[in-house]
Amino acid sequence: MTASETHMDANDPADPLDRHLDALYRFAQMLTQDTARAARLVEATYRYLATLPPEARAPMADKTQLFRVMRQVHERHAQAVAEAEGALPERAGGAPGDLNTRLAMQYVEHALPTVLAALGDAGRVLLLLHLVDGLGVAEAGRVVGQDEAAAAASLQDARAAIEAALLGEASAAERYLLSTSLPSDWLMQALRRVTEAEYAALPPTLRLTARAAAEAPEPARPAPAGPPPGPLARLFGRQALPLWIGAALLLAGFLAGAWYLSDLLARGPVETDFIALAAQNAEDLEPVLRTTSPEQAEFYVFDRFGWRLTVPTIEQAALVGVGVAEVQKGIEAPAFLFEDSLSSGQIALYTLNYAFLDKHRNLLRLTQDVLSQIADDQHFDLHDTGAEQVLVWRNRDDIFVAVTRGNAETLGARISYPY
Repeated sequence: MTASETHMDANDPADPLDRHLDALYRFAQMLTQDTARAARLVEATYRYLATLPPEARAPMADKTQLFRVMRQVHERHAQAVAEAEGALPERAGGAPGDLNTRLAMQYVEHALPTVLAALGDAGRVLLLLHLVDGLGVAEAGRVVGQDEAAAAASLQDARAAIEAALLGEASAAERYLLSTSLPSDWLMQALRRVTEAEYAALPPTLRLTARAAAEAPEPARPAPAGPPPGPLARLFGRQALPLWIGAALLLAGFLAGAWYLSDLLARGPVETDFIALAAQNAEDLEPVLRTTSPEQAEFYVFDRFGWRLTVPTIEQAALVGVGVAEVQKGIEAPAFLFEDSLSSGQIALYTLNYAFLDKHRNLLRLTQDVLSQIADDQHFDLHDTGAEQVLVWRNRDDIFVAVTRGNAETLGARISYPY
């Protein structure tokens, strides 16, 4: 039983519905494979239950009975639901549901880098120029030395090769998703995400060096050789200028290094404890994506970081979005943001995993004591940093660090997971 279930009155026929709403919505998604249809199925089930007399609603305290009723409603009203949805706009590509579409695109984006690497150079370049950079077929063809007809044929061949490779590596279930659930612009979407993930971003210095190369003057012709310079001329003349410049740069580097070292010693060691860093940054966190939907927040984290995780439910706290915290320079971690009605403040729920800690082990850490405390995923580890309190726990491979100005000691009892 979750924390949200402990205070319900089983004699009130409305309470079981509220208590099991998360589970019913999840079950509705399993039946319909679509969030919008699932919401309508939940509403249809509740409308049916409202027509029952009180004595018939009493057994609905049993979640199993609620599931059975929902399935019956789904089967009885399948035709009516289909007719109602016929008035809605068709989904791109005719996909049967956003869950299937998401799974199909995940498979494509996982397999596409390898498929692209095995594709011929002309086909790969044409696809990127046409679908990612937005060039027309004729323009892209001119880049690779092909006329429009040849470029169109090369693009068609490249697309067919990609589709064949994706289907050839897929399981029977994955082939079903690929054949039924991909949006019409699936290849353009996947190519753009793959190029963002696989191709390096522009180095900050390259813009400067490229501009300098473009503005460089023609090299000057060497002057006619004259008599060899004397000792004083060699020491103080024009030929000695590079030597003096080099010496000045060495001296400047030495002084700058000495200043940096003294400043570093004065400031003390760089903070690496994730709990301390999370507490320092929590107050300034703002949502990058504002949403009350855990599914949307989870998908954003998967899209940005490649992490699959489950957002917990916090009783009497509402999800308002997901932010991205720079916990160390160049190191970012996602944080789910909740408005807490009990403390009238914000709960910043950072998330990380063991692979993330291992990757950044020289700059970020959780102490061995904390890791030992959360080895049991039922245990909550409490820390008081002064103005903020921090609660740390684990769910499967995901580690959560909640920062609040409320009572973190009671926060653990308010946390639950949909499954």
